[in-house]
Amino acid sequence: MTIERIERISDYRIYRDFRWPSDLLDFSRYNLFYGWNGSGKTTLSSIFGSLQSRRSIFSSDIRLRIGCATLHGKDFETATSPPIRVFNRDTIDRTLFEDPHQELPPVYYLGEESAEKQREVVQLKAEVEITKEAIGSTERRATEQRRLREKFCTEQAANIKNMLTTSGGGPYNYYNKQLYKQDADKILNNQIPGFCLTAHEKKRCIDTKNGSPLDKVAPILLLEIDYQALIKQVESLLSRSIVSSVIDELNNSPVISSWVQAGLKLHTGDNETATCHFCKQEIPDNRISELEGHFSDQLSRFQSEIDQLIRKIEGYVKAIEQLALPAKSLFYPHLRKDYERNASNWIKARLSLVTFLKALVSALKKKRDEPFQQLDINEVIFSLTNASEDSGWIMKVLAGIFDVAQNAITLLGLQTITNINQLISGHNQYTDEFSNQVKKARSDLAMDMVARAISEYQDFKTTINQLEEEYSSKKDEISVKNSKIDDLERDIRQHRKAADELNEEMCAYLGRNELKFETSDNGYRITRNGEPAFHLSEGERTAISFMYFLKTLEDEDFNLDEGVVVIDDPISSLDSNSMYSAFGFMKEKTRDAKQLFILTHSFSFFRLVRGWFLKMPHMMKETKPHLHPARLYLLECTAYGGERSASIANIDPLLRNYESEYHYLFKTIHTEANKPDAGGGLEDYYGLPNLGRRLLESFLTFKLPHFEAGKLEKKMNEISFDAAKKTRILRFLHVNSHNDQIGAPEHDISILSETQVILRDLLELIEVVDKEHFDGMLTLLPIAYEEDQEESAPAS
Repeated sequence: MTIERIERISDYRIYRDFRWPSDLLDFSRYNLFYGWNGSGKTTLSSIFGSLQSRRSIFSSDIRLRIGCATLHGKDFETATSPPIRVFNRDTIDRTLFEDPHQELPPVYYLGEESAEKQREVVQLKAEVEITKEAIGSTERRATEQRRLREKFCTEQAANIKNMLTTSGGGPYNYYNKQLYKQDADKILNNQIPGFCLTAHEKKRCIDTKNGSPLDKVAPILLLEIDYQALIKQVESLLSRSIVSSVIDELNNSPVISSWVQAGLKLHTGDNETATCHFCKQEIPDNRISELEGHFSDQLSRFQSEIDQLIRKIEGYVKAIEQLALPAKSLFYPHLRKDYERNASNWIKARLSLVTFLKALVSALKKKRDEPFQQLDINEVIFSLTNASEDSGWIMKVLAGIFDVAQNAITLLGLQTITNINQLISGHNQYTDEFSNQVKKARSDLAMDMVARAISEYQDFKTTINQLEEEYSSKKDEISVKNSKIDDLERDIRQHRKAADELNEEMCAYLGRNELKFETSDNGYRITRNGEPAFHLSEGERTAISFMYFLKTLEDEDFNLDEGVVVIDDPISSLDSNSMYSAFGFMKEKTRDAKQLFILTHSFSFFRLVRGWFLKMPHMMKETKPHLHPARLYLLECTAYGGERSASIANIDPLLRNYESEYHYLFKTIHTEANKPDAGGGLEDYYGLPNLGRRLLESFLTFKLPHFEAGKLEKKMNEISFDAAKKTRILRFLHVNSHNDQIGAPEHDISILSETQVILRDLLELIEVVDKEHFDGMLTLLPIAYEEDQEESAPAS
């Protein structure tokens, strides 16, 4: 599988819209590209480099013809392509690496894989150092946070100790930061509840801590009364009726009946008399008997029963009214508020209870006065109460007492005494357990202080934990990176080639043993004429990299017989002897490649490769160019849409057939100077100032060999030619040559409109200075034009 052609390069660097020309032969086995700087060589090698690294190009339209298929740049990553190795400027940077952190003399690492791994080693070592600095910073921050936490805990423990220390001793007399941290951690771990006391709770704890035990309080003994039985007893008496000879007058007037009954006792028995003590009249004979019949013994017993119950109930009333509650001051402060409320409730309950009992007494007295009437307890009590509110309440109590669903204790307010007795019991228990209460109060106060500062303690703990985790993580990171460094360095050592072998190769490559390698650590130290090479020149770096690149073509992972080799300008800054040796070394190492591409801007190197290619079999069969094993191409740079644009063309015959690029320059300048259609756009002239300058410099170097290279103005002053035209030529070349961008602001591009006139002046200068040379160059032009026409014709 070989690369047949580059079908298209659109909008990729200097290639604006290149399409493979129909008159351009496909690539052969050996391919040589010649083009000056800025003509697109580096761009082409970068495309091949992307194919080697399988790096897709999405931003541009790139198409290669490989075998019988078109491969798009966006598919480089996944498509099947021939094995390829590319040498270019990027290869130099990737192949030769100088460790910037090594002591002098420097250590170099050769090979893309080794250099890349060493770069990674250097990067990892730099990261390790940065991480070590970060670890130091983390450790310092953690130490400072621990110091602040210890100070915080010490201050908090001191506050608790100062508040809870007692003369009698106790655990808080020795409270310190360690105990504080234990308590705080228990709260954070939910081993003990973390809570803050309310203001009331805190005051109670302080009062308890500062207080002394109080005497016990006797419980309230309220007379036990079976209210339901009492009501039933009253109701039974009210509903009973006494049988006797009733005197209607007395029966209808309870007041008179009561008065008469009391008077009867004053006129009978020991007080018996026949004269009325009230009116002093004689009592009729049957009147006493009649009254005794009305007020019988049964009635007396009944009224006595009523009186007895009345005295019992009045005893209840007296006992209730005389019941005294203990003083509020006898209770502990935290109980006093509840006690006060219940004591106040008892006053109201006592009034209600006495009112109720007195209502029963009033009902019984009414019954005693009306013993012969059956009375309904509800009606009697309702008629006896003056205020409807009282009667309603009492009726509710009566109904509730008879209704088992109701609670007499609740109705009569007797729960208040129960509540007071419960407070008394709590008070007495508190006295019994006072030492424990003091201990609990002190503990609650301590936990309150711990809990109030727990968030700040948690912040310290969280920050320190994070810093410790960060410290541990960075230590692990260093360990991982050090392990990776060891693995990479082991790999580098395993792939390191023997120094003697490299020295032989370098000597063969340069044709001299000026540079030598010595193994050092994982890489090499390089000497120049026996002295450490502290600073390799660009040419030396290129030479070492290219030599090493050619050596890698022998690696087991690359089959040269089936591979494509791309070489871009490998002889930068080499002298002629070294260039020839490097060419021979390259030729030897690449001759067996399945396909070879060489790109250069050096005409000297181009000439060497051209000579190699033209001597290959079938290369002289001009009528059958499709059989040529080698192809020569020219990279040109023209204007496209106001910008430089590169393209690939057939090599110019003068470059192919002559030993100097001067012939090609002369032909190009002569052609442009004598174009009949001079009305083209300025973009047609952008490349010509550079060509003109190179032609003039080459000509003057030949004519004035004793002058130092690069002294163009001095050389111009030495020749005899029209001064005004010399000035115009120099101005034109200085302003416009080496100009990579169109319309640079410091240049007047309108000068380009003079291009044809100045190129004619330049040719006239050559003709005036050396007429014979000029005429000889003219004789070559028809041959070049004819060969141009032949090469552009389709192959038969």
